[in-house]
Amino acid sequence: MLRRGRDRREVPPVPPLPPVAGIGGEREEPARVDARLAASARAGDVDAFNLLVLRHERAVFGLCLRLLRDVPAAEAAARGAFADAWAGAGGFPGGPVRGWLLRAAVERCRDPRPAGPRRPSSALDAEPPAIEVQPVTAAAGDEAPAIAALRAELVILLERALATLPAEQRLVVLLADVEGCDDGEIAAVTGATPGTIASRLGRGRNRIRHVLGDDPVGAAPFARFARLSRVPPGNDASADPEEGTRPFPAQHLDLDALTAYVDGRLDGGERRAVDDHLAGCADCRHELAELRATVSLLRGLPRYTPRRSFRLDAEDALAPRGGRLIRLLPALAGATRGERHGRAVHPPRDRG
Repeated sequence: MLRRGRDRREVPPVPPLPPVAGIGGEREEPARVDARLAASARAGDVDAFNLLVLRHERAVFGLCLRLLRDVPAAEAAARGAFADAWAGAGGFPGGPVRGWLLRAAVERCRDPRPAGPRRPSSALDAEPPAIEVQPVTAAAGDEAPAIAALRAELVILLERALATLPAEQRLVVLLADVEGCDDGEIAAVTGATPGTIASRLGRGRNRIRHVLGDDPVGAAPFARFARLSRVPPGNDASADPEEGTRPFPAQHLDLDALTAYVDGRLDGGERRAVDDHLAGCADCRHELAELRATVSLLRGLPRYTPRRSFRLDAEDALAPRGGRLIRLLPALAGATRGERHGRAVHPPRDRG
């Protein structure tokens, strides 16, 4: 649990992500809304499934875009992911709906198979997706303008740092820190155990921290961001105004311990032990501060709005689950079956 650290500056703890808002201003818990819509989708209700698409298409598209780093490929993967999710909705076992959809997205990103019928190309294909800046505090505008400006300056470098991570680390960092998924959702997407998730998350954050700190362009703004956003003395147990007055520990907190501390995964006794260590160890305080800064930057990355919605139309909805939807769309189902088997839907015209 202990190892040698590096000299770093202090930054504040990362605030929790705000809850996801419901569609249409609903007051029902988002997870309950998802569960209700998923139950209807299991029964063959494509309209309910399309509401799930509207609720989660930004997260699915954003994950595909950051995994593939190509807009058309991300759109194709997201479209295919929703088609796959609809095809398998009848067997959805329950649990986090967003995790189920993101898992379908990850599988599509790993599988280069065609994503189904492509929509006609247009001038829209030349347009980038819209960017939405994520609020990083409970109330918009709480962050100092200088800190917000540094965030904007570091966005491109942070995206590049993400791209340097090994695939499994990048996926966990994107899910946890960019998309704000909880442990259950991350497990649903990755199939990994909590210990493996925590290990990949800590190592991914640490690599990003080093990439930013060693970058000739990014090092200065990253250090300035850390300095401007540090916790005032007395507001955090790890920020000791009497630095250097306690004995310097012979060993230092390891990455797993620092990651657990940042994420609030320690029990009371463990946290007090870490606080005692931090009070006398400037190296570990600085390393913890830089990890916190990294998480704060990741949580402030922009979200991307798709250029068009991924809602299923009648043909897309019918294709994977024709047997169930024949009852709902009899005319279209009959026409599609006839076309698939090479039969004319209407009597052939007498050419005679």
